[in-house]
Amino acid sequence: MINSAFNQLENTLSLSEPGVYDQLIIMRQWDGSNDAEISELIESCTKILCTSSPLDDHSYRWVIKLRSYGIEIADLIFKHFPKAKIIFLYRDTETWMKSVFRASLGEIPNTVDSLKAMQNQVSQVSPLIHQDERDQPLSYLQILTLAWLSVMEGYLRLHQQGVLALAIRFQDLITAPQQTIIEILKYCDLPTTNLIQVFEVLQKDSQADTILSKANLNNQQVKLTQEDLKEIRATLQEHSTIKTSDFIVPNTLQLGEF
Repeated sequence: MINSAFNQLENTLSLSEPGVYDQLIIMRQWDGSNDAEISELIESCTKILCTSSPLDDHSYRWVIKLRSYGIEIADLIFKHFPKAKIIFLYRDTETWMKSVFRASLGEIPNTVDSLKAMQNQVSQVSPLIHQDERDQPLSYLQILTLAWLSVMEGYLRLHQQGVLALAIRFQDLITAPQQTIIEILKYCDLPTTNLIQVFEVLQKDSQADTILSKANLNNQQVKLTQEDLKEIRATLQEHSTIKTSDFIVPNTLQLGEF
């Protein structure tokens, strides 16, 4: 939604989830041993992505939307582009979990081998899964919960490093899209006038005409059982700081305060 909205602005190009950043996240060692190399690649790749502009002046703007685990290289991006405005869009655990269940289209791993394969794959982008030392494979819900926690923990780490960002709850974007996008534009020092096209885009399903459209997803009733919720909450309780599904991160936009 936000990506499409930004693309309605003049002199603005919003790039959605460029694959190069996924590769850089996977390449980055969790111990930081190759940070210098990854840092240089991030700077070069970002400049390449943002080189072509139809304008000769410096008024053109780029928006780069990363996948949620992009938070794992946000510190290196900010190092090279300290004037960038960072927006962190997040959901509560249970709502996010339901969206993952729907997107899986029923293909949920339930064997030891499939869970091991999923754990190995997700551990490349989620440090809490990489660091897990249990003797047996994590369950599907544990993998998802730790993946969510890794992203939230990544934002907290960024905040502790003094990097300023605006955090947006996904629910606010859904329930108050116009007010939320206006506050986002203000934060980015962008004009908040002539937004008719932006507001129209917000009303549309960003995944319309795809297999993941709302119409299709609504046909898949996803419910977390009490046992599911118990397992999710037990995993959250193991974390030192983020112990609840509805944890609010620092600098979260509070609608009504403006």
